[in-house]
Amino acid sequence: TFFQLKDNGKNYLDKPVLTFWTIAISYKLFGISDFAYRLPSILITLLSFYSIFRITTLISSSKERGILASIAYAVAPGVFAMVIDPKIDVYLVAYLTFAFDAYFLGIKKNPNWFYLMYLFVSMGFITKGPISMVIPALAIGGDILLRRDWKLLGRMKVIPGILIVASLPAFWSYLLYQE
Repeated sequence: TFFQLKDNGKNYLDKPVLTFWTIAISYKLFGISDFAYRLPSILITLLSFYSIFRITTLISSSKERGILASIAYAVAPGVFAMVIDPKIDVYLVAYLTFAFDAYFLGIKKNPNWFYLMYLFVSMGFITKGPISMVIPALAIGGDILLRRDWKLLGRMKVIPGILIVASLPAFWSYLLYQE
């Protein structure tokens, strides 16, 4: 089935599954081809350019800086390498970027954005594993610590956030258990 990954007829349990599911959906929609294989990574990278623009604009209140930050990211050799030969990291970087975008939107606009932040962290977890939780925890924890904004922890809805972060890994674990 769609949820049970196989490698040469044997269960494939080595890597988290979201990247494979994403590519499988693209194959289903566009047929098995290089185009279908690379399209999801191209689309998610384009969305990450926009997220970088928005993060920079939210922090600096300057659209020009947002454009420059997006361009700087777009021309980075690592981004080009990740998109040309899409592996798990292109998706992880995008989900982390989306999580930080939602974090800053939660601070600046509406605290309900934090729910989306947690969802992107969860998506990162079933893309690459626990590193998707460590990076935001260190960066966001550092941001809160430097600003000494302890009330932000309450606005971030941490308890529901933990449940959201745990939801996709729990679903994936259930599917693994079924195998």
